Amino acid sequence: MGMLNPGARIQRHQAFEQFVDGQVAATVFRTAEGGPLAQPNAGIMPSIFRPDPNLLSSYSVQTSFEGRARVLAEHHEAPDGPSLRRMPSVGYDIHTNRLVEWNVGCERCHGPGSEHAKNPPTHIVNPARLDYVHANDVCIQCHFQGRPLQNPIEGKYYDWPVGFQAGLNLQDYWKLETRKLGESDFYYFPDGMAHKNRMQGNDFTMGLMYRRSVRCFSCHDVHGTDNAYQLLKPANVICLECHGPGSPNGPHTGKIEEHTHHMVGSPGSDCVSCHMPAIEATIDDVKVHSHTFEFITPAMTDRYRIPNP
Repeated sequence: MGMLNPGARIQRHQAFEQFVDGQVAATVFRTAEGGPLAQPNAGIMPSIFRPDPNLLSSYSVQTSFEGRARVLAEHHEAPDGPSLRRMPSVGYDIHTNRLVEWNVGCERCHGPGSEHAKNPPTHIVNPARLDYVHANDVCIQCHFQGRPLQNPIEGKYYDWPVGFQAGLNLQDYWKLETRKLGESDFYYFPDGMAHKNRMQGNDFTMGLMYRRSVRCFSCHDVHGTDNAYQLLKPANVICLECHGPGSPNGPHTGKIEEHTHHMVGSPGSDCVSCHMPAIEATIDDVKVHSHTFEFITPAMTDRYRIPNP
């Protein structure tokens, strides 16, 4: 078997079913409700998951606890389109069931690159040169929960923006899951804050940061850093560059401890502790941070049962 780009990332809180010859070869991850896992070697979470070998005819998937995946295949053919779920790929064609590249390749964020390779530096999308809506669309195309504007497409249901590529208008292909304030559902808390993984885009677009033209890469570098969460700098450093004491952006206090009511350097003084609480579930007790940047008051926790760790 040939190996296609080790390291493809996949969604951990949703079921990811492998279809081989029209049969489900394996369900790799638990569903949001704690559904089944593929049978692991040694029976422990950090091990390797494999599909049933009796059903395996053309490919298999190996995953680790960290949510990394290796796809082993004989052909550049993918499982049936809707079953791809959040598994990133480049140039997937729903008609031919073929793709250009597994994983989050360059073209996922920069658009088709063949002409660019022939004649650099032209013919390529640079998100840094896009307006904030189109720049953030590059990230939101994966970090979302929603559905195509037209669904089903040719009789099949998809949960990713079919046809979108960097530089286009995501809203022409995709709509985020709607929220109804005051009600809790599969995706949202009653205040509209997401409670599932891969909903950073849903959160971010409802917040003030988005309306003020902040971009995802104002804080993150997707090419990798030595900081947690691929941050450009440690979290508090990034926050206080725009929100330090005396800043017109807030918090409008002379000292940061006057705003946080905690000693500088203590956990209670970390900006993300209050403004980006880790309340969005992946699996079990693994949580990711909210991206609305809104403060959850004790009253909201009491009234709406929104966690306030």
